[in-house]
Amino acid sequence: MTNCCVYTQWCVAMVQVWVQSLFLFALVWSVGANTDEEGRTTFDHTLRKLLINDPPADLKPYIKVSTTLHTHAL
Repeated sequence: MTNCCVYTQWCVAMVQVWVQSLFLFALVWSVGANTDEEGRTTFDHTLRKLLINDPPADLKPYIKVSTTLHTHAL
């Protein structure tokens, strides 16, 4: 691999990290701003579980691994 390829791969990885981070920031603040303290605690717990791929039992029926976000409907 040349230095250019390594640099390009690094740049792509950094852009992905930034986009994911900005998405999570926007998600947390948009939902958190519209809930009360109890709702924030519930949302915090649920989101943390989802981020480590361990969804709460009450959400598992709604999460299908074989579907994509584009084809998934509730």
